[in-house]
Amino acid sequence: MESANRIAWQIALLKADGIVKTIISEMGYKGKDLSEMLEKLSPEVLDDETKFNLKLANQVCHQIVEKQYSLDQAEARKYFLLYEEGLNKMGIKIS
Repeated sequence: MESANRIAWQIALLKADGIVKTIISEMGYKGKDLSEMLEKLSPEVLDDETKFNLKLANQVCHQIVEKQYSLDQAEARKYFLLYEEGLNKMGIKIS
C-alpha cells in the first residue's frame, strides 16, 4: 500500500480479497462468491457492518478485475483496511 505504483495497490486488494475468501471457505462456509459466503456467517462470527464493508470491498475488486474502476492510493488503503478489520474480527491478525 505504500508503493507509488497503482498496480501494486490493486494487487494488494485482490490478494486481501482472496485471503478473506480462503479463510471463510476453510471455516466451512461455502458459496459461489464472497458475498454469498459472508451471508452465511452468523453475527457471532462477523457483525453485519463488517460483512457489508467486506461485500463493498469485494465489489470494488470485481470492478478492478473487469477494468471498470481505478483507485487512488487513499481509496485503496481504505478498502485494504476493511479487509484487515474483517480478518481481525475473525481473530486473524496480519502484520
